[in-house]
Amino acid sequence: MTQLKLTYPSFQAGQEFMLDTAPSAISAWHERLAFSDIDRAIHELLNVAKTLNRCQQKTAHREANFLTLSKGYLQISKHLREHNDRRTIKVTHNQLKSLHALSTEMAFAFKRLVDELSTQKFALKKNQRLAQAINYSQHYLGIMLIEHYQLHTPVPAYLWHELHMLYEFAEESNLHRTKTSSLDDALEPMATIEGTYIRSCLMAIIDPYHLGDNLHWHLFKYFYHWANKAKLDKNLQHFSESRCFIINLNEGKKPLFISKETEYEDSGHLRLLLTHELLEIVEQHMLKLEESQELPKPGFYKAIDNKLAMKLLHRIFTYCDQHLKRQSTRYPMMGHVNVVWGANAIQKTLSGLNKLTINEHLAFQIKELLGDDYKTGINWQTVNYSEGGMCIRHNKQQIAQLAVGSIALIRIDNNHEEPDRWQLAISRWQNIDHARGATIGVEYLRGNPELNYYLTKTKDDQIIKHPIITLKQGESFPSIMIAPKSLIGGQKLLQLEISGKHYPSYVTHIIESSSQLAIFGIRRD
Repeated sequence: MTQLKLTYPSFQAGQEFMLDTAPSAISAWHERLAFSDIDRAIHELLNVAKTLNRCQQKTAHREANFLTLSKGYLQISKHLREHNDRRTIKVTHNQLKSLHALSTEMAFAFKRLVDELSTQKFALKKNQRLAQAINYSQHYLGIMLIEHYQLHTPVPAYLWHELHMLYEFAEESNLHRTKTSSLDDALEPMATIEGTYIRSCLMAIIDPYHLGDNLHWHLFKYFYHWANKAKLDKNLQHFSESRCFIINLNEGKKPLFISKETEYEDSGHLRLLLTHELLEIVEQHMLKLEESQELPKPGFYKAIDNKLAMKLLHRIFTYCDQHLKRQSTRYPMMGHVNVVWGANAIQKTLSGLNKLTINEHLAFQIKELLGDDYKTGINWQTVNYSEGGMCIRHNKQQIAQLAVGSIALIRIDNNHEEPDRWQLAISRWQNIDHARGATIGVEYLRGNPELNYYLTKTKDDQIIKHPIITLKQGESFPSIMIAPKSLIGGQKLLQLEISGKHYPSYVTHIIESSSQLAIFGIRRD
């Protein structure tokens, strides 16, 4: 039997005096909570959840209290996620972080419930309650995954360890297909533990770091209705060369594609995730959308337009169908690069390139140019490279503050053919080792990086120049612009200053966005 090793906070003496923990008191407090002030509602729910997680209660009381808090969480989630997808509100970075903290506390609570219920021998309706607690644990851990994707932060290994562990425990207890929920809401757990677990697996498969902020929740809703078409299988003989992933329940990794040549020891901890039936449904939805412009029903939120829906369906089909091989081979490379991180520092570097001399003192020159406020190291070691990017390493732990999705300006020391060439890149993954420091994989953003300006006017017709980074890909006019999302907003027509000249310009599409920056396709109007 799988031994549960779940993380949650320890009890703290005196916490029970901070709050009346009786279920009737918590229920009455919840009814009085004003959800019209969403920031205050998150703050109050978070404080109550933190207190309840750190004080001793009867298991039945803890269960009742957090089921009550789940109702409040759902109301906030619908406001910030469903309504966000309807474009009626805009979620701030601080709201995303606060909600992530609340999701974490909710996961803590239900994981503790799983531990408490699993050790009780004579609990009333134990199996049904245990299945419900596991399903809610899986649900909130799955939401935490998506929040990491939205915030462009690396997913902690413990999340996958606990998702796998809880599923395996439920399977061994024959609870994984027990129906625990009849609520018809995409932001709630699915009807069974197996369904909720598969939905988290599918969300991780479709390259979630490259999705825009709102699109995760469109897919979350789509999988709520259709994830049960994907199947988990213990029999490794059912392998197929496509539409097949492997899950190692003993490792802290998401589902991975497997190849025919790969040999795995059938230890009983391996599962195949088969997507054949799911993709038959996705293909039907794509054909119907293309032929009659009819969106999947049920499927995404109503606010989605047909082009975006087709893009998401195509994404599911592509990533769940076959192994997407790396476009170019990686080669080991031991050397050094100069790296500048963050939009503000990159803009300052681009503006001062004429002051830099390409020699062994370049890092010192860059540091002098950026000033004492820039704390991140400039000298990095290279590990390997490919045509599409490289892997770099720094020996200081402070690098951990660089979120996945951060942009970087890189110059390779041994680039003798183009000694003045600087390459813009974006971080896609990172591993933090307390002994060796940080290792980061970056993907190149193609084009020659330049510092240019987005122009706006005040009420007095005074022109304000906002620095932006542009990439020129062989054309006379740049085709890509990188700027804060809040700066551009929903504007389509822009006035840009390119190399000192003013041009009316048009935003063609958003290539990708993070919590702070967006990469736009642009052209001359």
